[in-house]
Amino acid sequence: MRGATTRTIAITDSRVPGIDAELARIGGDLDLRRSALEGGPLIVANAHVAGNLLLTDASISGPGEWAVFGGSLTLEGGVFGERLTTQGGIRLPGAHLPSGLILQAARLENADGIVLAAGGVVASTVDCSQGFTAQGEVRLRRARIEGLLTFEGARLNGGGIALDCTAMHVADFDFRTAAPLSGSVDLRFAQAAWLQDSEQSWPGKVLLDGFSYDSIRFADASSAAGDGGTLARDDVARRLAWIRRNPGYSPQPYEQLAGWYRQIGHDDDARRVLLSKQRHRRLTLSSPARAWGHLLDVTVGYGYRPWLAGVWLLILTLLGALAFGTQSPMPVKQGEGAPFQPLVYTLDLLIPIGGLGQRTGWYWSNDGLQWLAYLLIAFGWMLTTAVIAGVTRTLQKS
Repeated sequence: MRGATTRTIAITDSRVPGIDAELARIGGDLDLRRSALEGGPLIVANAHVAGNLLLTDASISGPGEWAVFGGSLTLEGGVFGERLTTQGGIRLPGAHLPSGLILQAARLENADGIVLAAGGVVASTVDCSQGFTAQGEVRLRRARIEGLLTFEGARLNGGGIALDCTAMHVADFDFRTAAPLSGSVDLRFAQAAWLQDSEQSWPGKVLLDGFSYDSIRFADASSAAGDGGTLARDDVARRLAWIRRNPGYSPQPYEQLAGWYRQIGHDDDARRVLLSKQRHRRLTLSSPARAWGHLLDVTVGYGYRPWLAGVWLLILTLLGALAFGTQSPMPVKQGEGAPFQPLVYTLDLLIPIGGLGQRTGWYWSNDGLQWLAYLLIAFGWMLTTAVIAGVTRTLQKS
């Protein structure tokens, strides 16, 4: 049927050696339901179908890499392949599918290659759910999906990359698979208005650099976080573990997640994400920079936990007051200055700016206490520097 112009074609409940409808113009449906194509592929490349491509309960086993070859296929309906089985991949690059690509409970096998190549496809929905099984890579690069992309209950068993959604645009992305993927997931520079997933869905490697979303939730979260509901207690920890599946260090996934938490009013969670980002970044720095990073982390939490500086100040103040209260210092000038106060003297050592009149008026004949005074001065400068650096970083990010 290459280049043919015809109305509806129905070859149902049949055995066919192969179908070549490249460049065909079909005024209705191409109906192959419950048929078996054995020995040759289904070729609909550059065809125009006014209705639907119906492959429900069909089986296709081409001798080559592709069982269905439909590059630049244009349908006014969609592809309906519920329970479709193939030996070989389905190739639909650049296809236009207004009624979507429906592959519920389909079983596609091309273990050494691609089972679904739909790069650049424009569709209303892509439904790979309800037991959909792929023995090979599912590729949706640069796809434009106006509604739902779902893998709910699916099993994706690609070797290297199980699912490639690079630069994809989708409204709703449901990634609640039946089991973790055997290969990696590539979401680089993809965009989703809504992401729903489960903790068990993600494999050990997920490429997230540039992936953006408007709202996300785990399948077992207590409510939809996008509507301002309450998050599960360990939601942040699970999201951070998800980001750490991205190989290497990349700031964008952390910034994206923190921005979403701020958007829904969870500022504490956003700060927790940004703190985790700084800790991850620290692993990529030189030894001196890592040492400074550890100091910022312990003292002020990189500026996201400024209350830590107060805790350190309290601990050092109590330590100094107790130590300096055991002995009496020597006055620098006899009969001058305020009486010695251990607590005020310790605060004067720890606060490098200004003065309380104690530090310069007394000195110690005991070397141990004198060195403690020097250490408290040093700690005071380090705390002050860390606070300024951490707060400056936080203000710059804000």
